[in-house]
Amino acid sequence: MSAGPAGGPAPLEPPPGRSVLDITLAMFWKRKLAVAAAVVLGLAFYAAVWAPLLATSSPLHFRGFDRGAATEAARLARLELQDVAGALGGGGGWTVEKVEGAFDVVDFQLDRMEGSLADAMASRVAALRAGVAAAREGWRSRAGGGAGAPAGADPAAVAALAPLAAELRDGLRPGEGDLVPRTRWPAFRALDALDVLMMAASLLLPVGCLWLRGGKGRRRRPGRAAAVILWPSLAAGLLALLIAPARPDLADYRRGIAEGTIVAEAVTFAPVPFGINENAVENKFEKPFTAGSPHLLGTDENGRDMLCRLLWGARVSLSVGFLAVGIYVLIGVVVGAVAGFFGGWTDILVSRVVEWVICFPVFILVLVIAAFLQGRTLWGMDPPQLVVIMVVLGVTGWPGVARLVRAEFLRMVNQDFVQAARALGAGRRRLMFGHLLPNAMAPVLVAATFGVAGAILTESALSFLGLGITVPKPSWGGMLFAAHGYEQTSVWIFLWPGLAIFMVITCYNLVGEALRDALDPRLRQ
Repeated sequence: MSAGPAGGPAPLEPPPGRSVLDITLAMFWKRKLAVAAAVVLGLAFYAAVWAPLLATSSPLHFRGFDRGAATEAARLARLELQDVAGALGGGGGWTVEKVEGAFDVVDFQLDRMEGSLADAMASRVAALRAGVAAAREGWRSRAGGGAGAPAGADPAAVAALAPLAAELRDGLRPGEGDLVPRTRWPAFRALDALDVLMMAASLLLPVGCLWLRGGKGRRRRPGRAAAVILWPSLAAGLLALLIAPARPDLADYRRGIAEGTIVAEAVTFAPVPFGINENAVENKFEKPFTAGSPHLLGTDENGRDMLCRLLWGARVSLSVGFLAVGIYVLIGVVVGAVAGFFGGWTDILVSRVVEWVICFPVFILVLVIAAFLQGRTLWGMDPPQLVVIMVVLGVTGWPGVARLVRAEFLRMVNQDFVQAARALGAGRRRLMFGHLLPNAMAPVLVAATFGVAGAILTESALSFLGLGITVPKPSWGGMLFAAHGYEQTSVWIFLWPGLAIFMVITCYNLVGEALRDALDPRLRQ
């Protein structure tokens, strides 16, 4: 093998008609174990994305009516309106944000009423909703200040809300004859914009892969394949945010149908018809694969379904891995590119910073930062624990990627294609990100694959120590933490999340090793 411009082995040129992507995919496809691992990761990804429709206590489809829902919704809406009127009358001391939240509750309860009533009564509820919306807009136009500002007294709003509350108290008393069967989609209505975006992306992913596969005489274009997935998914998420905001249905359909309070003409439940925090103490410590039991993988110490919590835990664990790695890859690529391209004192200074950061034990640093931020507010906000963990893992894992990118830039910065681009007048930014960076991404992609596995393991360890995701939102590490003390009596409680962590990390490592071999030009035949 001849020596390259920097003294190392010269990269093998792809045969005519075959791109580097073709050769990489062919090399990867030969590793059957890695292909199987990629399939397992794909199944885990789809299970995590579709968990809101695979494991939920709300029906996917329901046609019928709830005998007590309309009456209860009318009572709750009336009480909330009275509270808002009292606060705007000067006796509540509410903030603008709290008043907005109360109006949202009223609108949600009126929507529940309207969904079960006959046309005549439903039209009265629709008119009532319009009156509440008009009163709300009038209050908004007169209210000043931000979300945390005092709402203040507003006699005009109180005067507008009083007859609406009276109508709920005296005029709208739905009885049995006012109820008619309606078709609803409770599980779908509970989806938020991020859920819709990810589901749309998962449906378009096979289309993008077919586009990337190409055909005879057609070039593979990863950028176009990514655009096929990205832009329609963003449009779907934006439409969900603007047109159909998430409205979770809190009714217990299974119990209501069993007790007769909910009349169902047709109902379709999810494959795992349980909620993530649905406690059934009478079913606690139920063993997996019990004949006649709806809990396939058993239940935990609170009677919660293990399969449901595993599916929802995958959303947390996998998202932590992807987003944390995305953060530190972005930081590492920028820092390493600057150090390798400019060299000299810039390289010396950046290298010392990288060495200083890499000296710290990462896990100990993550523990300290997570413990320090737990329960604290940042800029007046209470940051979600998931976001804190992702940011902490991202800002502590970049030195390895920075060193990889720096080494690749130093190897290629004086090669012929860079000199030719410089002679043609390419600027620094074009040289760095248009010519050098695409050729330096192979080792970064491999490191990112291994990094996802490491981030999942770190999040699991944090949750096991009580510094990660806490109830009611499950994560695999948090499930292990909750199973502590039941190892001798109920082995399945920690077996399933532990096995899930082991399988996903092993699969990521297998895929990473296969990518490393496929992207190494010295191993290409």
